Order: sequence, then structure tokens, then C-alpha cells
Amino acid sequence: MLQLHGVIPVIFKGYALIIPELLLIVAALWALFSERLPGGNRGAAAIAAVLVLFSGAILGCTAMNTVLFGSKLVLTQDARFGGVVLCLLALIWLIWTAFAGSGRTGEATALVCFSLAGALLATQAGDLIILLLALELTSQPIYVLIGYRHKRAKGLEGALKYFLLSILTSLFLFYGASFVLGLAHSTSYGDLQNLPAEPLMVVALLFMLIGIFGKMSVAPFHFWAPDAYEGAEPWVVAFAATAPKIAGGFVLVRLMMVLYAQIAFLRWPVLIAAVLCMLLGSLAALTQKDLRRMLAYAGVANMGYMLLMVGIANPVYVAVGWLYALFFLATYGLPTMGILLIAASEGGKVSDLAGLSHRRPLAAACLAVFALSLIGIPPLVGFFGKFFIALVGIAGSLLWGVILMVLVSAISAFYYLRLIKAAFFDKPESAEAGAQADAGAQVEASAQAALPDGADAASEEQLFGRLLQESDEALALDAAEAGQEAEEAAVAPPSVRVSRGAEFAIVLCALLVFLAGPAAGFISAWLSNPPY
Repeated sequence: MLQLHGVIPVIFKGYALIIPELLLIVAALWALFSERLPGGNRGAAAIAAVLVLFSGAILGCTAMNTVLFGSKLVLTQDARFGGVVLCLLALIWLIWTAFAGSGRTGEATALVCFSLAGALLATQAGDLIILLLALELTSQPIYVLIGYRHKRAKGLEGALKYFLLSILTSLFLFYGASFVLGLAHSTSYGDLQNLPAEPLMVVALLFMLIGIFGKMSVAPFHFWAPDAYEGAEPWVVAFAATAPKIAGGFVLVRLMMVLYAQIAFLRWPVLIAAVLCMLLGSLAALTQKDLRRMLAYAGVANMGYMLLMVGIANPVYVAVGWLYALFFLATYGLPTMGILLIAASEGGKVSDLAGLSHRRPLAAACLAVFALSLIGIPPLVGFFGKFFIALVGIAGSLLWGVILMVLVSAISAFYYLRLIKAAFFDKPESAEAGAQADAGAQVEASAQAALPDGADAASEEQLFGRLLQESDEALALDAAEAGQEAEEAAVAPPSVRVSRGAEFAIVLCALLVFLAGPAAGFISAWLSNPPY
């Protein structure tokens, strides 16, 4: 049924709620058989990007409170916003894959489409059974994506760790849901408000929180994330580190809205987890040299910021705090994906970004935007995400949490600024190591040529040391006279060029991060008071 509401676009109702998931299934099936279809692997990613774009547009135009299957699926304002954000992240990932993906990317495209379909269903779920199945559909393709390159031993190890811990936390979630079913005699969200105040209710809700925390890599259930991300390729981590976490955050907020009668109890485990996330995540990220491990721990710290708003108990500000928690999830996902997509072409270590400003000036500028947004520098969207949390936290009697967030953000500036330093001020290690190796080889060859026949070991060592000293002096003189030439040689462009389509995906992500900052007030107003 179609309705027109003045200047508002066409509003879809009824079965339009399931159209995005159907489009994603079509995209996944096309990708699975892409080798026998026109376009091949890259064509599958391009078609999936178009269908994901349509899915996000349909979700954005669907009227709020649209229900389907007897309220098993409900489109609330948070579900609609979450669906648009998830589709936007998947769209950027698919655009990059269509142009820069190497090897057989058709299966990876299918896995991403299946995972996205599960994430959309999880945010729209109005029943615990739908929620549990949707969360498993979101997580299980990620296991395969992390171990996608089966010859990478670390990737298989990370996939196994993720699989084992995720299955364990899923068991907690299923076990808690079974207790809820026994207490409420229903799996519908609407009946969860009538849970009796019994000790079993406390156990059930704690088990469910543990299950969702595991999906979000919330401390202390975050141990799988660093190893899993380090073993996977950066382009895989770009999706695995953003979409499932964001979907889990939206599910947590949705359940907290439903279980508002138990908020006085639920807020304490949430706030304890928030403190652990901010402390453990930020301190562990300081010492990481691998970019993927660093962002894994940084993601744990960012989940702590979001949990501050979930644990707010002031009845005046609780609803606003939950909506700002959702907004912060979007401000975290976009720049994180952008950094990992840049690393997908450069390498998984922080040192691999050295000299990026000379090789790819546009990508280096985008990297600076992403890093500064994650630190919280205005006018980027990351600043407004933290600013809204600080405002509501102070008004909602969480001043201690806001102070801790500010301190942790100051710590995070150190490891995010390391990325900018590497991109704009460091030289590639390979060039420096190559120059030193060439100099050493030249000295050794000169020593062998100058050494007379039959010379003993002492004279050989003495001659070698003298030539080495002369070589060091010559190298220092050459560096002083031709420093500019040495710098240009050290940052010589790589042999493999990044396609314009991949650069477009990164630039698109940076533009969204930059433009969403000034539009943060409009976005929050649309989220809290939707016009349709």
C-alpha cells in the first residue's frame, strides 16, 4: 500500500518492511553464482552495491511503527536509523570491493549480504526468536570472512577463536532467553515488561547481556577481537569490525527500551562494562603496532562510550541518552571503516602507512579526517557524537563517566595521531632498510677487493672496519648534500596503483564523516522526532 504525505517521499507500508532483506538475498545469490554470470566477481559486488543502496532508501522512506507478521518485525525510529547506517557502511565496502577486490570476492560479497540481512532483521525484531536467529545470521558469515584466505594460518586461528567465543556467548543468550520465556510465557517484546521480580529474572537478563556483549566485543568478552582482526585481511576487518558491532548496539538499546521496568538493575552491569571497556581498550591500544589490533582495542573503548548512554537511569534524559548512543555508533563506524579500507591497499601495520601522503595524497587527507573524527575534533561528526554523550551524561548524573570519557579520549589521541604521523612524516621502512643493506653490501665487496691474497682474519677485520667508517662518513655527507633526493626516493610510489573506484569509496566515506558533523543537529532531530 502506498501513501503520499505532502512533500515527504513515497512511504511504503506492510510488506515493504521485508523488501530490503529480500533484495539482499537476491544480491547474495547473484554473488554466489557470479562466475557463471555477466561481470564476474566485480560485477557481483557492483550489483550488490546497487541493491544495498535501494535497500537503504526503502528503509529510510518506510513509515515508522510499520509492523509485519503479527508484530514479529517492527520498524521503530531506532531500527530505521540503524538500517540506513548499516546499509551505508555496506555500500562503501561493496564499492571498494568492486574496484579493488582481488581474487575470488564473489563469495565474500555474498557473506556480507547475508550478514547485513541478519543485522537488519535483528534491529527490526519484535520477538526473541527472531532476534536470536537474526543475530546468528549476522555473526556466522563473519567467521568465514575472517578465515576467508584459508592459507593464512593467523586468519584460521582468529576465525576459530571468534567462532568458539561467539558460540559460547550465544549459548548464554539462548539460555537467558529460555528463562525469559518461562517467566513471561511469551517471546514477544511487548510481554517482556511483565517479568516477575524473581532471582531467576536477574539470572536471565544477565545471561542475555553477556550474549549481546560478546557480539559487540565489550570487555571483558573482547579477547577474540584483536587476534581475529590481526589474522584477517584489512578489507575483511573493515566490515567485521563495524556492522556486527553496530547491530549489537542497536539490539541492546532496543532491549533496554523494552525492559525499562528493570532499568534500575540493568544499568549497573552496563556501567561496569563501560568502565572496563574504556580503561582496558584505551590502554591496550597504546602499545599496538598492528593497525588491526589497535583498532580492535580502540573499538572496545568506543563501546564503553556508547554504554554510558545505555546505562543512564535519569527518567528525564534516558530516552535522549539511548538515541545519542545510537548516533554515536554511526560516528564510530564510518571512520573506522575508512581507515581499514586505506590499510587494505597499504598493509596491516601502522608502519605500512609511512609515506602515504606522497604516494596517495587524497587517501592521506581522508586518513587524517578519520583519525581526527575518532579523537573528537570539531567540526567532524566524531566530536558531536562525544559532545552529545557529555551533555546528556552531565545532565543525567553521570559526571564521573563523562570525566573518564574525556580522559580516555585524551589517551586515544596518542594512538590515532600515530596514524597521521606515519602518513605525513615517516619514511617507508622498506626504503630505509634497502638503502642500509645496499651500503653494507657495497662495503663488504670493497673490503674483499682490497684484501690481498693470503691475508689473515685480523687484517681482514681491521680493513673491513676502516672501510665501514669511511662508508658511514660518505653516507652522512651524501645525505646532507642531497637530502631532498633521498626523501623523494624513499617515498617512491608503489608498483601497484589503487583504482579510482577504490579511492572514490574512501573519499565518499570521508565526505560523510565531514558533512555529518554540521548536520548532526538535523540527524538527531530526525532520529528523536521523525516527521513520518
